Amino acid sequence: MTSTSCSDDSSGPGDLDDLGEASMNVSGDINTNHSGQADFWSMQFSGINTWEIHMNDFNPQTFSLTFMLTSMEAIERPEAGTYELDELDGFSVIYEYIDDQDFENAREFSNVFCDDSENGTLTISSSSDSEIRGSFNTTISEYDIDNSGQCVNLGTVNISGNFRATQRIPL
Repeated sequence: MTSTSCSDDSSGPGDLDDLGEASMNVSGDINTNHSGQADFWSMQFSGINTWEIHMNDFNPQTFSLTFMLTSMEAIERPEAGTYELDELDGFSVIYEYIDDQDFENAREFSNVFCDDSENGTLTISSSSDSEIRGSFNTTISEYDIDNSGQCVNLGTVNISGNFRATQRIPL
């Protein structure tokens, strides 16, 4: 069975040649620069809605960075503007640093676990159905829980950068 398409639209969701792009600087307990791809998507599962911008590199994967909204209500694609990185009232942010492709010992920094403070901003400079552009600056920490149930800060990083995210390619 063969399929032929007469469409000349090569720039929408599903364009394998455009995976978006991201670049960032990480300083603090980890000091590095990252660049890679960026995409955005939304989903609903068991009554929980999420909308996210996700960035990562590959071959090898050394990092991932996600900005996520979560709600019991439907979430619309954010318009241009500046958003607080505050997991209670805004975007949560999760950065994963993967050293030497060792996913088992990856370090995770976020404003989700043990942290209820504002942790910077996400600025969306343009937002359309096919592309979102913007920049970010955040300070987030890696936490663990000690034997008494208290949060222990294991390290802090500042991450700043910019992105051009395309709509995630559906599977």
